Amino acid sequence: MRQIEKFLARTGLQDFTLRPLKGDGSARRFWRVFTREGSLVLILPQPGDFGRREARSYVFIGEFLRQKGLPVPEICAYDEESGFILVEDLGDTRLEDLPPARRRPFYQKALQILIRLRENAAAYPGEAALETLHYDASLMWEREARYFLQEFLAPHLTEEEVS
Repeated sequence: MRQIEKFLARTGLQDFTLRPLKGDGSARRFWRVFTREGSLVLILPQPGDFGRREARSYVFIGEFLRQKGLPVPEICAYDEESGFILVEDLGDTRLEDLPPARRRPFYQKALQILIRLRENAAAYPGEAALETLHYDASLMWEREARYFLQEFLAPHLTEEEVS
């Protein structure tokens, strides 16, 4: 906790309180930082070199998308050595929490953003990629589907069903 307090103090925050947020299925940890002016979100990387590289990639990609005019949380502070990232707090409301009738404009906006992402793909700097520029079906199976199977389904299945 002391390392977090030091990082936040270096960003100019003195009077704050912290509240843990639910994770996202990774080893990263998230904290909401409450200040007199509002709130921010602190992202702590998973331990080790991979976590620091992942944080650096997050910052690089966020800056690239922002430069292209795409809506991403503002990166308020970043410490490369620890991998700590302080970002704009977008709140707790999720699209699925809205009544179905109010979701349509958000889906339309999301589709417009996806088109703009695709239009900017050629300008994407390769050095921002965490591990690979090639995200194909094989990698999707190995990283995403296998992770989902091991981390979410396996605890509810027999060994035979998992294999």
